[in-house]
Amino acid sequence: MLREWLKAEISRYDDKPVIVWYDPGGTLQPLVDEALFSPRRLLPFGGSYLALRIMLETTDPSFGEQWLVYIPESPPPQSWLRDWELFGVWLELDFLELLRKAAGLSVDQELRELFRGARTASARALAGSWEVAMGTQPVTKESLVRALLALAFSLPGFEVKEAVIRFLSGQSFGEALEKHGLFPFWRRLLEEDLGFSTLPDDPDTLRRRLAAAILLTELVEKSGQLADAFPALLPDTARRRLVATIARTWRENLSYQDTYKEAAREIEREYRIGERLNVDERLVGVETFLAVDELFLREAEALAGTGGSRFTENKEKLARVATERKTLFWARAGEAPYWEPISLAAKLYGSCAAALEALPGYRRVADLVAAYTAPAGWWRLDSWALKLAAVPGRLTAEQQGRFLAPALRLYREYVDLAAKRLAELVREEGWPPDQVKFWSDTVRAVPGCTAILFIDALRFDLAFYLKELLEGSREFGVTLNWRKASLPSITEVGMAALLPGTERGLSLGVEDRFSLSIGSENVTGSNRRRDYLRNTLGRSGRVLSLEEAEGLPSLPSGTSHLVVLWDGIDDFGTFTADLSPGTFLELVERIRRVVQHLGRLGCTKVLITADHGFLFIPAVAGAPVRLEAPAGERVVVKHRFAAGSFRATTGTLEIEGHRLGWPGDTLFAFPAGYSIFGLPGETPVFFHGGLSLQEAVIPVLAIDAAVTWKVGVKMVLPERISSATVRIRLLAEPRTVFDAPRRVAVEVTGPGIRKTSEAVKISVQTPEVPLSITWSSGLLAAETPPEKLTFKLIDVDTQELLGEPCEVPVVLLFT
Repeated sequence: MLREWLKAEISRYDDKPVIVWYDPGGTLQPLVDEALFSPRRLLPFGGSYLALRIMLETTDPSFGEQWLVYIPESPPPQSWLRDWELFGVWLELDFLELLRKAAGLSVDQELRELFRGARTASARALAGSWEVAMGTQPVTKESLVRALLALAFSLPGFEVKEAVIRFLSGQSFGEALEKHGLFPFWRRLLEEDLGFSTLPDDPDTLRRRLAAAILLTELVEKSGQLADAFPALLPDTARRRLVATIARTWRENLSYQDTYKEAAREIEREYRIGERLNVDERLVGVETFLAVDELFLREAEALAGTGGSRFTENKEKLARVATERKTLFWARAGEAPYWEPISLAAKLYGSCAAALEALPGYRRVADLVAAYTAPAGWWRLDSWALKLAAVPGRLTAEQQGRFLAPALRLYREYVDLAAKRLAELVREEGWPPDQVKFWSDTVRAVPGCTAILFIDALRFDLAFYLKELLEGSREFGVTLNWRKASLPSITEVGMAALLPGTERGLSLGVEDRFSLSIGSENVTGSNRRRDYLRNTLGRSGRVLSLEEAEGLPSLPSGTSHLVVLWDGIDDFGTFTADLSPGTFLELVERIRRVVQHLGRLGCTKVLITADHGFLFIPAVAGAPVRLEAPAGERVVVKHRFAAGSFRATTGTLEIEGHRLGWPGDTLFAFPAGYSIFGLPGETPVFFHGGLSLQEAVIPVLAIDAAVTWKVGVKMVLPERISSATVRIRLLAEPRTVFDAPRRVAVEVTGPGIRKTSEAVKISVQTPEVPLSITWSSGLLAAETPPEKLTFKLIDVDTQELLGEPCEVPVVLLFT
């Protein structure tokens, strides 16, 4: 718009052969462009009036063309171009004068001081940035000041919150405001826009005062406390909500978080925030000052009690506070690292309690394993316990006793009783392993190369973590299933059970150690297993270590099957003296990188499985019970099993080999629950070989490297159920327009109820499908409906559970 106004002003003199234009200070110089004034030719002043005359009178002595002579100075007392000015026109036009003429701006002394004299640079800057800084807003004194402030704060357009944050975050902005005469306007704007009164009249004092006012305003607004403690600092009541939002915007901006933290600490000390606040419900979500976290930490310590003595009775309060606080600013910034482990401890405790309550109700091995391996199953307890054991550095030793110890002790009890329940069920049913069918059931001939990774001690929860990592990369489609490991759950047995051909018969011999054979071929030991794999796979197969796979520059030519063997997890758990639980997760990250590498080299399918899992419970939860080790001839005894011929011992599951899938009459004994045979040496915290969900349920990951994503599907349920037929909306949630269709069904369950809907197809082209499912033929008036029903959305083709199950209350009887 400014360019058009300037062009129009110059066009008023189209009948004049020459315009001598004086622009004091060059305020409009950024707009001076010959193309703007065409066909009039531009003759800019280069510092010499004589040079101007020579240039024009040499080029066009008869003034046959029209000329615009631009002089970015005030008119001199004695003009060197007087004849041109009389022959043509003399024009004095600067930035303010143009706005007065074109936009009707009333020019007062304050505007003159802002844009003329020593501050013509401000006019030039605004003229050059007019379209961005002013846009189409009316030209007024206020809009010009705000546009100048935007330039001073390096903003594309003026926005008070962003300007305030920049002012608070950099001393140079205050200096710039004073230099350009903007500080009085800035202070006045803060008073008018934000409702402050009598602000300081120097930049440094204003910065400190404004920071305190903004943070304390948020504290008062969010907490409902201390409204009368700082009357001179707070803005008027009507503006407090707006001012409070500035604090949040300030700390959420990554560029200014350091200045926010510095200011918050200083204000917290100066105004003794920690001494003034009281714990209440509204304060739980306040994140202004670190003192709030410290206040709630003291409250949490009191709730947990010394040594965790009150943790059980206050676990819900602890969970609510920690779960909220861990998401807030100071925890995310690493200044309040204690909330994550406290929240995790409370979650682990509550889930272990629920699992312990449910355990007696499981009557079959399959049901117990299903409870463990479900998408929201008990494997999560192992994951949480492992993560909890990895973060003790965020808590003092005394705090670990208050928060971590109760949760890990209950986790130990869960592991113990779940393993005992499994032993009871196996005593009744046996444990026929299907690990020996892994190769025959899973490894298929497919175009391209299939990689098969045998990962020693990849527990089910670690496999789920690996699944999340791979899916998060958006390079793979991953399904996770499980199998029952061959017992004892040790490397020698499990790795042999995974080999091709074991479905035809794997035999176990017991002397002073185990010997394993497939048919007549001895596969005892890693070297023999490697040789067996190479011979079985032939020229189209390769057997590598993980390190060799990491270094592959390309897939070996003609390879259809690439078997990768790695014992990193088991070695770390077994041989590391000072076990750092977080390393387990780092090792899984390494597996993820190898899978990505193989996928990018061209593997179309990757299969990952394990020989066994493991038990790991930190010492703070209590050591395992030590049982008397069996004695006898031809017996192999380890911490978690015994095999051979031996006398019975108490506290164990004793079971014949044929009930575990082994031919012959070998007797096996497994310490029940969280217990071990008392062998010489230190009691380990990491072990395997026994019969527990964690040791004997192994994962099987099937990974498609060249994945076509299926469309995501969301299930929209009613808030309550009041009839025997429930109407559901299924909505597509595609990642891209190329997502493949998905067939889904809805399963509804309740006490004595299990119904599945018809299958329907959802696609990008059909993004919404209504679905009805009748879960009851109608209740009699005398019957009581269930309190709630559970709905699950299932992929019909893969049987994958999509999202978490949803519970909906039932509120009416039917007739």
